[in-house]
Amino acid sequence: MRLIEKFSYRPEVDGLRAIAVIAVVLFHSGFGVSGGFIGVDVFFVISGYLITSLIWKDLENQRFTFRGFWERRARRILPALIFVTITVLIAAWFLISLSDLEALGKATIAQALFAANIYYWKNTGYFGGAAEEQPLLHTWSLAVEEQFYLFVPFLLVGLFRLAVLRERKFLLLILGLGFVCSLALSALGVRFAPSATFYLLPTRAWELLLGSLIAFLPRPHGKGKNQVLLEVVSIAGIVLIIIPCFTYSSTTPFPGFAALVPTLGTAAIIWSSRRGSDNKPTRIAALLSIRPVVFIGLISYSWYLWHWPILAFVRYLASEPISFAVRTACLVAGLLLAIASWKFVEQPCRRSSSQRSGDKTLIYSLSALVIIVMIGLLLSRSSEFSSKMPADSDKVFTRGIDTDDIRSGRLTTLGDTKKIPTLLVWGDSHAMAVLPAVDEMLKKYGLGGCAATHSSTAPILGWYKNSKYGLNEQAPEFNESVLAYVLSNKIEAVLLHATWRSYATSPNVGELSFSEALYDTVKRLRNAGVKVYFLLDVPIHSKHIPRLLANQFETNGANRPDEFSIEIPQHGDGPFDAIDPHLIGKLRNLGAVILDPKPLFLSSDGTSFKVYSDGIVLYRDTRHLTSSGARHMLGPFLDYSFGRDLSLHQKAIDADQDAEVPPRQ
Repeated sequence: MRLIEKFSYRPEVDGLRAIAVIAVVLFHSGFGVSGGFIGVDVFFVISGYLITSLIWKDLENQRFTFRGFWERRARRILPALIFVTITVLIAAWFLISLSDLEALGKATIAQALFAANIYYWKNTGYFGGAAEEQPLLHTWSLAVEEQFYLFVPFLLVGLFRLAVLRERKFLLLILGLGFVCSLALSALGVRFAPSATFYLLPTRAWELLLGSLIAFLPRPHGKGKNQVLLEVVSIAGIVLIIIPCFTYSSTTPFPGFAALVPTLGTAAIIWSSRRGSDNKPTRIAALLSIRPVVFIGLISYSWYLWHWPILAFVRYLASEPISFAVRTACLVAGLLLAIASWKFVEQPCRRSSSQRSGDKTLIYSLSALVIIVMIGLLLSRSSEFSSKMPADSDKVFTRGIDTDDIRSGRLTTLGDTKKIPTLLVWGDSHAMAVLPAVDEMLKKYGLGGCAATHSSTAPILGWYKNSKYGLNEQAPEFNESVLAYVLSNKIEAVLLHATWRSYATSPNVGELSFSEALYDTVKRLRNAGVKVYFLLDVPIHSKHIPRLLANQFETNGANRPDEFSIEIPQHGDGPFDAIDPHLIGKLRNLGAVILDPKPLFLSSDGTSFKVYSDGIVLYRDTRHLTSSGARHMLGPFLDYSFGRDLSLHQKAIDADQDAEVPPRQ
């Protein structure tokens, strides 16, 4: 019995593509669709359904070949992708700095090798450049699909060749098992490895496999009560897609179980809307089949490819957030380019029905990919930024740790590693950025130290902020473990440092407010006899500093100043990083030492903050100091603030311990 019968063009599927691409474009353009990123998940389900249906139909008709399958995929995906990529590279040559060309070159190589998702997982982190300014970032989702296309034909061919497994129940069982395992991995991953879970195939495969399941799931004939059922299912499906578009946001743990809502909605519409001689399309399918909606679906691939690079370049060149009018112009420009790309690039290549023309398309596309890899290699070596302006990084200090590391004593070590830790640095990625200066100060006095840091995780007990890179609900357990480590190891002093402004202005997610939790944290440390140093943040800027300097220096040539400053931003949140001044006073009353490094960055006339000084780039992005910048600006400051105190205190302890040891006989 044939499981895939009368498989033909379904306009409502293109209508679904239209909803998906509109959601993604509006989300990226900042038009109020806070959960529009779920459009990518809609695409995944559609792809899984179509690819599985096409492969199985060819297998049943005894005409499937791996070569033919991949040739069709190449004609569908590569021409428009290659055209957009080459256009991006040409534009980037004129628009972005050498240092960013180098990063773009590496991203281009990964994209051409169908590994863009792996590249962005590894490189689009908290310390990286602004994600929204990377013109090929959106190709990560294409890489996920391309990787799925590499293994799903082998899976289906293997199942088809075993007669017992061709039955619908066994196909649903095997695909369902893969779906459940991948979903479970995704649900765990959003808690323990959110970035990898977002980008990688194993935690996204369930979405494509859901489409595969729908391809084999039987559908009742659309008559009487069955038609009512199909109507209800299709309406529920569209609701499940639309609601997350407006209720999800960047703080929603994703994909995991949250992605089930839009993907099940997509599956429901595909399943309920099949057409045939014995039934009619549902009302939702009819709406999705309206010609203007279908047309958007037809150009959805090209629109997806074009919309992001345009926004990325505009944001890259803008010194401030782009306006509504500019964002609208970007949206329209992307749409117009998509129409042209669909008509003059996608369509001609897809119409190549003969074996000879198909071979030519495949050969040309693969040759173009090789050329793109070569261009990427050249660009990845083109940057002279590091030799002109060393924006260095000590990777050992940018490693975040988790609760298990704390409990196992695997903290980042500082200073003299042979000495018992005297100081513990507790904070987020901003604390990581100042560790080189702390390390240098401790080494100067022969002291040992350690650090307990995790990105986007405030060093505050009983409180946390939801963030893509943070520990989120696991933060309280992490921070309690840090406190336990301090007490059990009799750490004498703790340096608290974080991007306080970000946390102080965040909504509460627990019982305690930010102020209450911070006060309680310092109080518990002080009650245990621990000296507390509270380090406020360095100046934060709206511009990516290395990029700004690279553009300035490339323009000025050899006329490089000894110092470069930026006008002091007007945040309007007071001198204490948006922390209530009364709370600062209460922390002082507890005995905490408040340290403010901002005056160190003031220019001689006091009107701007230094970002480049004595040949050293002080920032690696908009807010994190480089290793050299931390040592240069904060080293003397930390030495003066508490380095000598720690040293004298340690010497007193050592003297007491020596006095207690009886002389050798």
